[in-house]
Amino acid sequence: MDPVLVVFLIAAIGCIIGIVRIKGVQFGVSAVLLVSLAFGHFGLIAPPLVRDLGLVFFVCSVALAAGPLFFRNLKKGAVSYLIMSASIVFSGALLAFLLSRLFNLPAPLAVGMYNGAMTSTPGLAAALEMDSSPTISVSYGASYIFGVIGVVLFVQIMPVMLNIDIKKEAAAYSHRIRGAEAAPRDSDSAGGPAEPRGLLMFSVVAVSGILLGSLKVGGFSLGVTGGLLIAGILAGQFSHAGWMPLRIPGGSLSVIRDVGLVMFLIGTGTEAGRGVVAIFAEYGATLFVPGVLITAVPLFVGLLAGKLMKMDAVTLFGAICGGMTSTPALGALIASAKNEDVSVHYTSAYPIGLVLMIFTSRLLMRIL
Repeated sequence: MDPVLVVFLIAAIGCIIGIVRIKGVQFGVSAVLLVSLAFGHFGLIAPPLVRDLGLVFFVCSVALAAGPLFFRNLKKGAVSYLIMSASIVFSGALLAFLLSRLFNLPAPLAVGMYNGAMTSTPGLAAALEMDSSPTISVSYGASYIFGVIGVVLFVQIMPVMLNIDIKKEAAAYSHRIRGAEAAPRDSDSAGGPAEPRGLLMFSVVAVSGILLGSLKVGGFSLGVTGGLLIAGILAGQFSHAGWMPLRIPGGSLSVIRDVGLVMFLIGTGTEAGRGVVAIFAEYGATLFVPGVLITAVPLFVGLLAGKLMKMDAVTLFGAICGGMTSTPALGALIASAKNEDVSVHYTSAYPIGLVLMIFTSRLLMRIL
């Protein structure tokens, strides 16, 4: 089947399923991932470029939208983001260590499972640098399914279970932090991606982020996501470069963000779905319970930590997405909240979570 047809067919079916509401809960964007897994199982794979472009579109748009509030927000809550990310990552690492001992799992299997359940590609790369065993990638791929779906559903279902109207909370949060300036970013007329200046701005951020993410210092790199976040946040701080307006309208960024997220999920899902049955046939019994636990327990640890720190709902769920370094979950949260300001907390917690995931991945490879 034509790959372009596959991409849009998955997007159409996923969006239709995603809008179905069952007892107040929708699958939302996670439906695209589920459909992608099914298509991948039957050999209908989206080209890797779809995934890569989707990641760039999504992360760049999120970072540019969050940029104007990022540093003010980080200055006020740096310790909270550190505690949130550390509680999530270290609880997952500790659980991976204990479960590897309980189930007698070899280090490559356990570390791959840990990174997959925590949806950490940089952590996977760090583990593969120490041991090139294919088992790491196999267990990562199997557990990644738990990780993505688990976090996406968590940020959609948990607010409902806690009787939180996340859309209302997000609107109130935006009003508090922006006051009279809370008008939608769509009203910003300083160029857009369809115009030369907006396209130039977006392209420069993408190039800068990809190059930044590829740099290695002492064997450590930010990866594409980390590089794009930093480049986008820095660019988002400035509205002008001399006479040239740099700000991109929020409405345009929203469209790019949504398209990018769907592309990313389709590319990731079809690739993972291709070997999902074979992986579970061989490792299913070994990976299922530990993988689910390593995804679920850190989420509830993060929820508890946020409650103890008296975080509001928007900060809490945004920071959980960042601590889990889960891009799809952020997309689901934005869709539920109907507000981009939740991404500020994701971008604040994400860098800390990324660094800690790389550190714990290397640590587990050494001690297991």
